[in-house]
Amino acid sequence: MAIPKFYETMLPILKTLEDGKEKSMQEVCDILQNDYFNLSEEDKREKVSNGYSRFFDRVSWGRTYLKKAGLVSQPRRGFVQITEEGSKVNAENHKEIDLNFLKKYSSFVSFVSGNKNKEEFESDIEISVSDKLSPQDMIDVGFRNISNTLK
Repeated sequence: MAIPKFYETMLPILKTLEDGKEKSMQEVCDILQNDYFNLSEEDKREKVSNGYSRFFDRVSWGRTYLKKAGLVSQPRRGFVQITEEGSKVNAENHKEIDLNFLKKYSSFVSFVSGNKNKEEFESDIEISVSDKLSPQDMIDVGFRNISNTLK
């Protein structure tokens, strides 16, 4: 299996946290890697430009988006815990959680829309290729494009 996109980690993150206990991000990554995503050894070793594993980076971005929607909290650095709202979402047994799902939370809309109000944001939102890439993936793609242009 290929390394999941960051939004593909969001539902498994919530499921991993459903016991309500605070978990380290490393523990969450280990659980996701073992229980949800069958990564090859090559996938496990793949790094992003900042030196982190690509899988850890994508899980971290999934956590960030869930946090901005209020579905998880970060009780302390490097740790994550499900919120009451996140538990409600888990109880609804969704098949997936993506950016369209998260836009029903005003805190998420504020995070991604900058200065736009909710109505402007909702009329503009359309999940594009860049929305499916984590911010780190976009940096890496941009850097590669610039490097290729300069060759």
